[in-house]
Amino acid sequence: MRIDYLAHACFLVTGDSGVRIAFDPYDPKHYGAAFRFKPAGADADLVFASHDHADHGAVGEIGGSPRVVKGAVSGSHRGVEWSGLGAFHDEAHGAQRGPVTVFRLTVEGIALCHLGDLGAPLAAAEAAKLGKPDVLFVPVGGHFTIDAAGAVAVGRLLKPRVVVPMHFRTTKLDFPIAPPEDFLDISPWPVSRKGGTVTFKTAELPSTTEVWFMEPLR
Repeated sequence: MRIDYLAHACFLVTGDSGVRIAFDPYDPKHYGAAFRFKPAGADADLVFASHDHADHGAVGEIGGSPRVVKGAVSGSHRGVEWSGLGAFHDEAHGAQRGPVTVFRLTVEGIALCHLGDLGAPLAAAEAAKLGKPDVLFVPVGGHFTIDAAGAVAVGRLLKPRVVVPMHFRTTKLDFPIAPPEDFLDISPWPVSRKGGTVTFKTAELPSTTEVWFMEPLR
């Protein structure tokens, strides 16, 4: 399996079979000078959007005529199985920023969980529905989402084999969110720096939780 961190909360996952899955594509034109990532420039067979904000739900930015998945639904396509869990963009049950969807996928035997713009802690019952993922994509920047401490709490709850931080401030993003160091400095798990792309087999996943810090490619 290959994971490319395109930018922000957008990843392209490519299975060994060639199936391509995009998460939370962004529109680089929507936020003007505050959002300077280049276009995603990716094709996919499936695209998952956690919500319709322009930095997460710009599904038209992904080529290849993908099947688009939104909302708390279950399904399968090209050997990929998924389920969606309704959650909130804020700690006021969506009153401030609305709902989001957390997606869990199984791709060639590897369980992926993308938390989107999760803005509130997960309850134990919600965590039980998600199970224990192999790879957890978790926002860490705070303000619009859970912050570094919240990301650690979610990681401890879900107990993934790999934590991939996302949705943090960079030199190309001026949103009022924290840089990744706020999370990396308090991570209770060892941190491995992977660059923008990581390729691995199931047998190469760590047996205990590890952080894979990835740099945006765009």
